[in-house]
Amino acid sequence: MYSSNRFRYVVMKWRAALLLFTVTLGFLPLPSYGQQFDDWIQRESGTTASLFAGSLGTAAGIEFVLAGGNSGVSILSLDGISWSPAGLTGPTIFDIDGSDSGFLLARGDGIVDGLGDISGFIGTTTILWTGVAIGNPGCVAVGSFFEVSPVFNWTNIVANSPNCQTWQITMTEAIGDRPLGTVRDVAFGNGRFVAVHGTGRIDLSLDGQIFQEVYDGVGAIRHAVFGAGIWVAVGDSGRVYRSTTNGETWTTHLAGSENLNSVAFGGGHFIAVGRNGSVRRSSNGTSWTNVGGFTVSPLEEVMWAGDSFLAVGSGGEIWQTVIRPDLAPATPTGWSGPIVVSTQRGTTTSSATITSVDEVFVDYAWTNQGAADATNFNINIAIDGAMPTSIPVTGLMSGATASLEDVAAGNLAPGLHTISLTVDSNDDVSERIETNNELTSTFSVVGLGSDANFDADVDLGDYRNLSECLITADSSCLEVFDSDMNGLLNLRDFATFQHQFTGPAQGACCLVDDTCQLESFESCLINGSVYEGNNTDCGVSSCQLEYANSATSLLFLAPGPGVEIADDLTLAGAARRLVSYTVAVGGFGGVPFNVQTTIYDKCPGNGGLPIPGASAFISGFPNDGEIHELTISLGRTVVIPETIWLGVTFSDDAVWLVGEMPEIGVTEDFVAINTPPWECNADFAGDVHAGFVTEVNCILGDRLLGTRSTTIRSTGRAIRTESVRRISSLQMR
Repeated sequence: MYSSNRFRYVVMKWRAALLLFTVTLGFLPLPSYGQQFDDWIQRESGTTASLFAGSLGTAAGIEFVLAGGNSGVSILSLDGISWSPAGLTGPTIFDIDGSDSGFLLARGDGIVDGLGDISGFIGTTTILWTGVAIGNPGCVAVGSFFEVSPVFNWTNIVANSPNCQTWQITMTEAIGDRPLGTVRDVAFGNGRFVAVHGTGRIDLSLDGQIFQEVYDGVGAIRHAVFGAGIWVAVGDSGRVYRSTTNGETWTTHLAGSENLNSVAFGGGHFIAVGRNGSVRRSSNGTSWTNVGGFTVSPLEEVMWAGDSFLAVGSGGEIWQTVIRPDLAPATPTGWSGPIVVSTQRGTTTSSATITSVDEVFVDYAWTNQGAADATNFNINIAIDGAMPTSIPVTGLMSGATASLEDVAAGNLAPGLHTISLTVDSNDDVSERIETNNELTSTFSVVGLGSDANFDADVDLGDYRNLSECLITADSSCLEVFDSDMNGLLNLRDFATFQHQFTGPAQGACCLVDDTCQLESFESCLINGSVYEGNNTDCGVSSCQLEYANSATSLLFLAPGPGVEIADDLTLAGAARRLVSYTVAVGGFGGVPFNVQTTIYDKCPGNGGLPIPGASAFISGFPNDGEIHELTISLGRTVVIPETIWLGVTFSDDAVWLVGEMPEIGVTEDFVAINTPPWECNADFAGDVHAGFVTEVNCILGDRLLGTRSTTIRSTGRAIRTESVRRISSLQMR
């Protein structure tokens, strides 16, 4: 007996679910506001010491990220995820700058030290080095030292090296009893060096030796960076300083109220971090978005690590931006919404009016608006809270959209209805935003017409319903028969019914033997055939036989109980909507056995997945020593590719009939077998055979399908014992 899980909604059936997936790359562009840098995840640093500095660079031919901080702690990472000690020793590290030639470190004992290919030493232990920058060419270090005699005094100092190894002091500047006035940092970009100070001052240098003041503001400025053709510096009270003149003039902006300690540029965006875990993002340095909240600890430094941002801070905390997919319902160009409800196929605009006699079709669309590709996931669609239908989707590229179009929902009862779309319904994909996957759309159906039983015809069945309504005066009848909507059933409503009365409509009915004849919807279903729709006729495109292979001699393959074998079938014509398929099987005689058939989109041993809606399970198959043709007629059309793999599994020592060259379509002389591991290139020993005896029936146009059925037809040919022994000894290699 054939078992099938047909699903039924409260007021309707999915009678003609034409599942048409379309994927369009770049259909909806990625958001330009940089949301891909709003998702941060904490990484384990291996230290509890506060980290003040970090940079991406290359040393000894290896690119990695180096971070350092309190008491000289230093750690490194190749990917920003896993960190290990760097092996450096010394006092506190206040700044690090890296390049493809190595790293420079600004440390608290007056030493500008290197790692890898760049190395250098300068100064005395009384100098507090706070910033270092690798230029092109040359390197610059900035800091300050203090004197207590004859007066207490701070002095800014600039050191320069043409080769980042041999250093000299090029500039000193006494700033008096103002410890907050000391120089805080120096950065290189677009051929210039920019130094920032604790008094709100910004200096500019063309050669890295002599710096000139170009801006004097209020409050400390702690860090600067060049990116996207502009300079950006950050400091106290959320102040941001911006220059579009290559550092010569500056304007002030606000990015909140918290003190900002560092700013970095990468991926087309600036990221600034600071006190209390504050994080701000901007694409232009003027308008800033708050993306913090994932920590309350001070963040001291932020850096671009090639494909993500890294922020380091108090207690050894390290945070990294994560690039993830973001799946959500979407409105493609030309659509009226992510869910389109219409009374006709082929449109992506919702109908203004839907009546109870209209056939309803639904379109669904979704997108991946994240910066990373999404792996396989499912979507769920449902009407009026009924059990949803789950549909697998084979991944979705970043920036791409996909759609499920012209899903036939039949006729709906008058009143309000809800349709829901849930993307990634099983949470298979780790997304940047997990709360935007579901959308519900509400629409109204007007109670016009007289199709009481929702079979798309106003016929004798409706007449019986109307007669009962006139006798019982049931108020629920008003929803169907009250055509003028005056709250009463009267002669005018009866006249409307008579005008609409058509009797049983007829249309093309695709029979199991691939012939077509005009029948009513009901009679076509009784025969287990495929109904093309009311008022359709039998044409040359009806019931296409896309693959056929017969046997000229009795040759069999007996894989054994529970072993699945599959054969590739390449269709002949252009029809790709599967209606039914047939396989020839047989048994040795004895107890009945079960047959499982599965259609894959490609070889199951090479990543092929089952095509939803095309599988069948038949229990208690007659094991009577004869060959049987097993025909599976689907309850809806299923879209299949040009080449499919048809797999069969037996519960006992049954056989699959082997054919020779196919009459329609193409097949290779290979089969797949699921004995570990799956193989896709197993073949037959001895004579060459085309594959297993199979027929595949498809259609070109849209069809209204009936109930799903399975037909077992005996060929009347006995399986000869000697043939079974001979073929069952074949070995697949």
